[in-house]
Amino acid sequence: MNGSSWRRIRVFLSVAIPVLLIDLASKHIVFRAMGAVADGQAIGAPGRRAAIIRGILEIECVLNRGAFSGWFAGMPWLLVAISITALIVIGAIVVRARTLPAIALLACSLIWAGTAGNLHDRLLFGGVRDFIRVTIPHIFEPWPNFNVADSGICIGVCLLLLHEFRGKKGRSDAPAA
Repeated sequence: MNGSSWRRIRVFLSVAIPVLLIDLASKHIVFRAMGAVADGQAIGAPGRRAAIIRGILEIECVLNRGAFSGWFAGMPWLLVAISITALIVIGAIVVRARTLPAIALLACSLIWAGTAGNLHDRLLFGGVRDFIRVTIPHIFEPWPNFNVADSGICIGVCLLLLHEFRGKKGRSDAPAA
């Protein structure tokens, strides 16, 4: 590996590791504070909420055994396999890429950290600890509970899409409208 590869890896880790630690710490603190832990094992506490902004932003601990809103709940092995594959692919991209724009590197860091945080939960608790509940009346009532890891993944994907669409705007090989 050359100097730019090591620099890229340091930048990647300087974002991914703190995001992962914030995710794991926030889940631990919130689940303990809400009484959603029994015998050291995360359990949901559905129906028990703490309002931050009443009716809009609340804390509610749930253990999601699937992906987004419970998808694939009966296939934990599939979700673990997808997570491990994603971690390996993202790691390989960061290490092997000749160049990687800063926005793509940031996106990879966020997606990797979120995937690692949720994989940790799946392996330790049999599901992902979600606790952020958002409701926006007449738009989504409520959005499925999520966590810091999910936020990292979503922000990372949005950054990649932004990079991709912004990049096509100036390319001569982009399809004509």
